[in-house]
Amino acid sequence: MESAVDLDWFGKEPSQGVRKIWRALQVLFFGLGVGLLVLLGIKPKLGLNLFWNLWIPLAPALLLLIPGFWRNVCPLATGSLIPRRFSLALGLRAGRLTMGFFRGLGVLALLIIVPLRHPFFDHDASLTLLLFALLIFSALVFGMVFEWKAGWCAGACPIHPVERLYGKRSLAQFSNVQCDHCASCVPRCPDSIPNDRPFRGKRSGFFQFLDGAFFPGFFPGFIWGWFQVPNFLGHWIWGDLVSTYSYPLLGGLFTLFLFSVLLALIPQQRRPLLPLFFANIAIGCYYWFRIPALFGMGPYPGDGMLINLKASFPGWIEPLIHLGVFLLMLLWFLRGIQRKSSSWLHRPRISSTLR
Repeated sequence: MESAVDLDWFGKEPSQGVRKIWRALQVLFFGLGVGLLVLLGIKPKLGLNLFWNLWIPLAPALLLLIPGFWRNVCPLATGSLIPRRFSLALGLRAGRLTMGFFRGLGVLALLIIVPLRHPFFDHDASLTLLLFALLIFSALVFGMVFEWKAGWCAGACPIHPVERLYGKRSLAQFSNVQCDHCASCVPRCPDSIPNDRPFRGKRSGFFQFLDGAFFPGFFPGFIWGWFQVPNFLGHWIWGDLVSTYSYPLLGGLFTLFLFSVLLALIPQQRRPLLPLFFANIAIGCYYWFRIPALFGMGPYPGDGMLINLKASFPGWIEPLIHLGVFLLMLLWFLRGIQRKSSSWLHRPRISSTLR
């Protein structure tokens, strides 16, 4: 049984017509990203609502179902690769040690940035603009220095750890249109090799720990802890900042401990299913809290609310949402058990210099 559907019109070697479609999609998503940044500047409240309460809640589902599509149209990826497309990049290759540093940096950035939504980013458009200015600048710098996706998309991007965790059993593979050819810019490309297989070899211990244990084990509790903290509107004190980090970090350590115990108890042949199970817990926990909050039914009134429909919904709708999230994640996990991990994208043609 195949683990993903090959979409013929997004085939391994896309025609010029299909490539133009992808380019149009890249321009569209890049334009949407720029538009959101403009909105944050001229219509702060609307920009914050559309970004944090519309786009961000949609992103995990996209990474779960079709991570390859996102890898092709991500605005930061498109921006990061602009220097390479115009022959302005130095094109340095990243070895295992360098990639280990970059990947660790991406995880660290994610764990630092996400809790700061409560005191700062969720309700301050100027700080959200500053955050994404820094991300854009970082993506461009990494793109100018390193070969293709080595620096940012497969390395220091703070979203990449989530892509690798959630995108284990994607619905479909797509052609790789960000890369004109495969230059072997990183060891074991995450786009072309099933993403739940950590780097192998004598110096692979860090990658096995990061991808195979730490992040899958830590992230579900981190998400749970994040939802236990309210947004701090107006003035905040240093004690608020402590609680901002303590709940996610303690929750993450608890689920990491649970992951480690299960890893030691279950048979070795079943261990590859453990990251898949914890990935489902993580995204299920996210939508368990997030969907009700979007419609005004969250534990902290107004936090993460897209539109207030609480008065319009009967009391049983929130338990029904919880049941729906649980059943969907259970079905996705059962599907994942029966399927092998698949790559997100078809590998493009190999560069002639590598043949």
